[in-house]
Parts: sequence; structure tokens; C-alpha cells
Amino acid sequence: MWIIWWINVDEVYESMRSYIDEGLKGTTAFVLESSVISLGVGKALLERQIRIPRDISLLGFDALPPVSLPGIDLTLVKGTHSKRHLAAIQHLMRHIRDENEEIMRVYYKTRMIEGSSVFDKAKYIYR
Repeated sequence: MWIIWWINVDEVYESMRSYIDEGLKGTTAFVLESSVISLGVGKALLERQIRIPRDISLLGFDALPPVSLPGIDLTLVKGTHSKRHLAAIQHLMRHIRDENEEIMRVYYKTRMIEGSSVFDKAKYIYR
């Protein structure tokens, strides 16, 4: 699994170019955790003419304007964030009061918004 934690698009782009130059090493998909990651990865893949989704599938969490990555209609997992901030504050307050580390799970409802960036085996079965 390849995980990156950068701040700007250019750093993600340069890192992705290096990764591609080393060979994709059997990679079939990237989960793109932010719009910054989506833009940097998408730019590098498009530049190297890597076919999405035929060569690499992309799954994102943040929608992008259509003009930002021409030809990529990103498949998304969208979630309800309305109470996430409240759960974080409650966890912080418990931590301050108790001074004990605890594990907290926050669940929220998600939905898939299908684009065209995830490989669909049915589309590529040749007879």
C-alpha cells in the first residue's frame, strides 16, 4: 500500500511521477484522500498517458471541477460530515478530563457517486 501525506499538488505530482518511473509494481488502484492528492496523482497519470480506469482505478473523497483533470470523471465516496466535529470536541473534552488515551470510533453514512474512474470488469471482458 502506498500512502502519502503531502500538503500541495506539486509535491504529490512529483512523488507520483517518481513512483510511475519506478514502475507501478502491480498497482491497480489509488484511493485519493483529498482533492490535493487527486489533482497531483491525476496530473501525473494523465501526463504519462496511463489509462484510467483501464490501467489504474481512482477512488476519491472530494469532488473536483471537471476542468481540473480533463477526461477523468472521478468515482467518489461521499459522507455526511455534519456531526464529526461534535464527536471530535467530545473526545477532546473526555481526554482533558480523564487524561487517559482511549480509542474512539466515529461512524457516518456514506454513498458512492459513480464516475468512470474505477475499473469495471464487465466492460473489459473480451469474447
